[in-house]
Amino acid sequence: MERQNAAIVGIVDLTDRKQTELALRNSETRYCSLLNIMPDGVRVNRDGQVLYANEAEAKFLGAASPDELIGHPSNFMPPEELEKMLLQQEMLDRQKISDWHQSARIRLDGSSGRSGINRDHHGMGWGKRKPSRHP
Repeated sequence: MERQNAAIVGIVDLTDRKQTELALRNSETRYCSLLNIMPDGVRVNRDGQVLYANEAEAKFLGAASPDELIGHPSNFMPPEELEKMLLQQEMLDRQKISDWHQSARIRLDGSSGRSGINRDHHGMGWGKRKPSRHP
């Protein structure tokens, strides 16, 4: 018996997928551009690491650029503020009202500043930040 080689050829139109990928890349570019021109600091954390920070957040924390923060541990809170923040986070998780007052943050150079508390839930960090005139 003689052996014959055979092949199955399929043609898949990837046009829709490529268009969707391009639209997503364009959307991400616009979103990042918008975040980078915001005067308020924005930082996204996941698993205790900084994934994204805009220019304002880098400036507030004393970094030369947002890239300096990427991969950095995301806890910029002084130890004395941590317990208060954890209690507020627990209240938020239980959907109870919390006192949204300012809390301190430690910059990369070790100095501190005041900022609005951020909620770090499922990897997202949000909140307005501004330097304090009172350490």
